[in-house]
Amino acid sequence: MSISTNPVRDINRLQNMASDYETAMTEAKHLAEKLHKRYYAHVIGWRPAEDLTGLIVQINQMTHGLVKSGRVFA
Repeated sequence: MSISTNPVRDINRLQNMASDYETAMTEAKHLAEKLHKRYYAHVIGWRPAEDLTGLIVQINQMTHGLVKSGRVFA
């Protein structure tokens, strides 16, 4: 999955993949890593969560921060 201009919408795509856990894990990890690299590279020591719920929480927190700061619009 590529990072879109509005990554908040990508969360919906991940939720639709929940029935295929392995695919969802791979896609969520990829999205979290891309968000970190693109918007949060200054955060030293960040690592993707090890489970799907944790990854979705990380993605949610990162996208919330982007929307709140006005860097990305929902």
